[in-house]
Amino acid sequence: MQKELHYHKMLWAHPIHKPTKEQLDSIKGELVYLTDINPELAKKLEQSPDTTGELQAIAKEVSKVLFDNHCDCIIQPGGSIPQVALIVYDYYENMVYAFSHSPRVTTEVVKEDGSIEKVSTFKHQGWIVI
Repeated sequence: MQKELHYHKMLWAHPIHKPTKEQLDSIKGELVYLTDINPELAKKLEQSPDTTGELQAIAKEVSKVLFDNHCDCIIQPGGSIPQVALIVYDYYENMVYAFSHSPRVTTEVVKEDGSIEKVSTFKHQGWIVI
C-alpha cells in the first residue's frame, strides 16, 4: 500500500463519489475527473450494463479517455465489478490503477430512546496500486 500517489496526470474515474480531503491530500500531480471530461461515459459506468459486449465497449471508451487526456494513472474506476475488471484488462499494460484502501469503522451510538444507531465511517489509509 502506498500513502501517496505521484503521477503526472491522474483520472478520477468513479462516476458518483468524489475524493475525500485525505485522498486529495495524498494525490501529487494533476487530477482530472471523468465526470467533467465525459459525463455521458460517467453515467454509463454508474449504470453498468449486463452484457459482455456493452461492458467491453465502455472499457474501450474509458481507455480512449485515458489515452486522449495523456493520463498515466486511473483512480477508483467505478461501475460493477465486471466493468472494473474489463477496464483493467483493456488497458492494463500501459496504465497504473489506484484503489483507495479505506477500512470500515463502525461505531454504535445509543440514542435518547434507548435505540442504537450504527454509523459506518470509511477512513482513507492509502492506495492499493496495480
